[in-house]
Amino acid sequence: MTGNGQISTFGLFLSRGGDGCLSYIWLAMEINVSNWVSTGKTFGKVYMLQDGVWVMHTKAMTELPHPLRQPEPLLIGDRIYMAGGTSNDILVLDLANSSFFTIQLPEGVVWPSRHEGGTEFENRDVVFSRADDSGVYLIDMKELQLHIWLHNDHKLLLVDTICLREMCAALGMSDGMVEDEHTDAVRISQVGDNAEFLFLPMGRWTLYLDIRHRVLRKVYEMASKEHHDGLVHPFMMIWPPAFPALKDDSTSTLL
Repeated sequence: MTGNGQISTFGLFLSRGGDGCLSYIWLAMEINVSNWVSTGKTFGKVYMLQDGVWVMHTKAMTELPHPLRQPEPLLIGDRIYMAGGTSNDILVLDLANSSFFTIQLPEGVVWPSRHEGGTEFENRDVVFSRADDSGVYLIDMKELQLHIWLHNDHKLLLVDTICLREMCAALGMSDGMVEDEHTDAVRISQVGDNAEFLFLPMGRWTLYLDIRHRVLRKVYEMASKEHHDGLVHPFMMIWPPAFPALKDDSTSTLL
């Protein structure tokens, strides 16, 4: 990194489903700095793998007052949605025309502040979820209150509201238990497509919320001496699974 060069904020793979298969792109976001200060110019570069070689597919530039180093991007169709350059907008990279545009967050919704060297999260989490019609859901959680928004026709419409405190009580978790588990640090670990479910680490528990059926389950509880900083990675599979039959070969040996 040099004072008059560019610094890459991050680079990562993004997946896109289609026709029963997955394809991947590589997204690199860079900000332009001068004398160690951001000039506001942010570059997005998208690469695709063709015949074993990574080829640049899209390059776009925009002006952002405060580029984020971890915007949590999500690829949906030909658009990449991510946290914007301000606290109250969504930044979108349109791969079809190689340009950026922004979507205003609903009133009262802001991206949680994450100051370097600090732990200020404003007791809130905001995440994306892929929608079937190439749209995007926005899930805002603040102090155990969930608001689910759907982006449609350039607007974010509120489609659902859930009080997690009430659901925790129905699960048998008293108010004292909820407070003891430091609910101000509850995060959304993973979210399903179409905003169907969430995984929520809460203290020593991992909770699963079935949004569609309004069911909250405790799926994991750490022992008192257990320390675990891992992530939940849900995946879909056929149940019960079907395994191929073993060949009738008397010479084969099972290990």
